[in-house]
Amino acid sequence: MAKAALSIDVISDVVCPWCYIGKRRLEGALRLYREQHPGSPAPEVRWWSFQLNPDMPAAGIDRGTYLEQKFGTANMAVIYARVAAACREVGIPFAFDRVVRQPNTLVAHSLVALAGLHGMLEAVFRAYFIGGEDLTQEDALLRIAVGAGLAEAAVRECLADPEMRAQTAHGGRARPRAWRGGRTTLHLQPPHRGI
Repeated sequence: MAKAALSIDVISDVVCPWCYIGKRRLEGALRLYREQHPGSPAPEVRWWSFQLNPDMPAAGIDRGTYLEQKFGTANMAVIYARVAAACREVGIPFAFDRVVRQPNTLVAHSLVALAGLHGMLEAVFRAYFIGGEDLTQEDALLRIAVGAGLAEAAVRECLADPEMRAQTAHGGRARPRAWRGGRTTLHLQPPHRGI
């Protein structure tokens, strides 16, 4: 009997730095798994969209204003230092000074869903956290998606389609029940081992 694959559900938002860090750590764990289990099937990884701020206006808000509303008068240098240290561990050169807008992420999630591939997710993370791209701008999203290998016509159609956003929002609600709000979540399901 063939071995069943491990199932991994990842629930994340494209503007969550800890989600990007978690993605890199998962990639490292998967490499290690393949090295230690060469005859086993590759784990099945499913990415689920989640909006940290579903009520964010479509145009987003100023990042500084957002951080002040979320964290109050906390010292952002201390918070960013902790995140930056974790980033260095996984080789992500975060550029927090370039991130000037906190976006509503529904359209970006729709493009990731359209792509159905991890390359698009990585491209969105990189564009936002390293390049400082404004994910509320269609031209930026078009550039990111085409750069990740999507056909320009399909991207333009997705960007103009409110039904795609509705499907993405609905799909996010269908995520696994083990989700714990407000943090990167990995839901691991061991392979089914019959009785």
